[in-house]
Amino acid sequence: MEYVFNSITDKYPQGACKVGSSVTYSLRVSRNVECKTLYIVVLCDIDNTIRRIKMPLHSSDEDYLTFSVTINFDTAGLFWYHFVVKNPTHTVYLCKTQLFDIEPKNELGASFAQVVYKKPSSVEKNYRTGVMYHVFVDRFKKSGAVVPHKSMHLRKDWCGAINKNSNDYLVINKEAFGGNLQGVIDKLSYIKDLGVSTIYLSPIFESYSYHKYDAADLSRVDSMLGGDQVFKTLVKEAKKLGLGILLDGVFNHVGSDSIYFNKMDYFDDFGAYQSKKSKYYDWFHFEEFPDKYSSWWGIDTLPKFNENNVALQKFIAGTDGIIAKHMKTGIMGFRLDVVDEIADVFLDKICAAVKSVKPDGLVLGEVWEDAATKIAYSKRRHYFRGNQLDGVMNYPLKNGILDFVLHANAENLASTFFMLKDHYPINTQNNLMNFLGTHDTKRILTILQESNKGNPITMLKIASAIQYCAPGVPAVFYGDEVGITGGDAPYCRMCFPWGRENKEILAWYKKLGKLRAMDIFAEGACNVVFFGNGVFVFERKHKNDRVVIAANCGGEDFQLNLENPMLNFEENKLVKDFVLLKYNSFVILLNTDSKKDGKNDNCKPPVRKSNAK
Repeated sequence: MEYVFNSITDKYPQGACKVGSSVTYSLRVSRNVECKTLYIVVLCDIDNTIRRIKMPLHSSDEDYLTFSVTINFDTAGLFWYHFVVKNPTHTVYLCKTQLFDIEPKNELGASFAQVVYKKPSSVEKNYRTGVMYHVFVDRFKKSGAVVPHKSMHLRKDWCGAINKNSNDYLVINKEAFGGNLQGVIDKLSYIKDLGVSTIYLSPIFESYSYHKYDAADLSRVDSMLGGDQVFKTLVKEAKKLGLGILLDGVFNHVGSDSIYFNKMDYFDDFGAYQSKKSKYYDWFHFEEFPDKYSSWWGIDTLPKFNENNVALQKFIAGTDGIIAKHMKTGIMGFRLDVVDEIADVFLDKICAAVKSVKPDGLVLGEVWEDAATKIAYSKRRHYFRGNQLDGVMNYPLKNGILDFVLHANAENLASTFFMLKDHYPINTQNNLMNFLGTHDTKRILTILQESNKGNPITMLKIASAIQYCAPGVPAVFYGDEVGITGGDAPYCRMCFPWGRENKEILAWYKKLGKLRAMDIFAEGACNVVFFGNGVFVFERKHKNDRVVIAANCGGEDFQLNLENPMLNFEENKLVKDFVLLKYNSFVILLNTDSKKDGKNDNCKPPVRKSNAK
């Protein structure tokens, strides 16, 4: 190779860095190539200032000259960098490839990203040591009598078709199956047995839809779900089992039938829709009062908040605001819906409100792309530079895993691992919400079944093995662990089939939950060992402990050689010399000194060091 640089292996320290850190970049140039002068060019994304720094020769061998430079970053922000070779007759630009190494070009191409943050994220350790379980409350478990709101229809056919009565979303939204918080309480032991440490609840605040992403009153828990007192009981009972509760915070918009907007005249107080004299009028944007107003994605039942309004900010994120009220019940934090659409000035206050009550409280954001370099509505976001998000929903990983399992694209999965490692602060990587499906996406088993690529359950095991072992916290959408199927929203939101679970899938998820309890997954380093020809191999390492995960979705057998014996996690058998991976197969290997932990019934991280080639 003429030029050698990879931002994962040739940059120290790896990944994002803290303000005041010095980062060293080392690039090798073949002796066979002309290279009179080599520069690194650094662009500050905030003000577009450019630094062009000459890279001095550091060392050499018979094949390469190594140029190295150390740069100090004194301000938080996003910086872009690339390399330039200057010769008397021509200029060569060394730009980033999909796999985070470089390729020479005659003109500037993609640049590398250097994220610099003010302070590392801090969340309670219990979150990282287990699994997240995502409960869509209305569809999980009904317990006791449920009294529907006057505007809603309570269905009595649990597990009935979502569109039994209509294909009109406005009709579907008003139909509830009656799942409630007491139902969650009743199933806490079941959830705990999955290795769960965090229960993430879909919105629970007063609302006149089954999904409750259109809040009517943010100050109280919906009476159909059980109300404030049952919720407090859930938090208390969950805590006894070591389970934290994460709430879905929808603070970008509310329902048009809310107390704040009151378009349907449900409330005695004047809402913004009813009068310009309403105390809530300035909480919204009206183009022409009252019927032309800003709404989420143009849906007129979801009027958007005017997030720059100080009174609104105080109501949500003030000392005695909505966030503080609910944090004081003992929850661990919030997942923020459509965080890309929340203005920075408001987001700063929301995150500060969580931390003011619980300094190690958790704030996750819904972001569908690379959150470190995200541009939303023509503005660069700074979620990870300090004072905002602790982590995000890991859509890039979900997409990378599916691309690998369905199309054997190991290169794209490797690129995803590299992006997360290079762009996200290490604490953020460990806080990521890693999922294969949510309330917004088609069920994972349905995707695999429709692919006709092989045995769907085997493919699900491969996908979930990668999901559970990757940096971050694995999140299971209720029912994925028992084989629920369904299409895009709302058809992915079927009722939990109690008594009709797929026992093979459930047993696998329980086994994964025990694996996930190993300390190595909470903070262990992650390295991609091999990728190509439909094969992906990565490892987790912490001190002398090591886990190797290898999967083959390609067309040829793959032999994974071992220097030392390791334990096959799924089969609980010792493996010596090598593992032969056939098409659509995988293996999770532990060092052979693993022993049972009586408390967790789990293989402890091994002591003996081994290496997979």
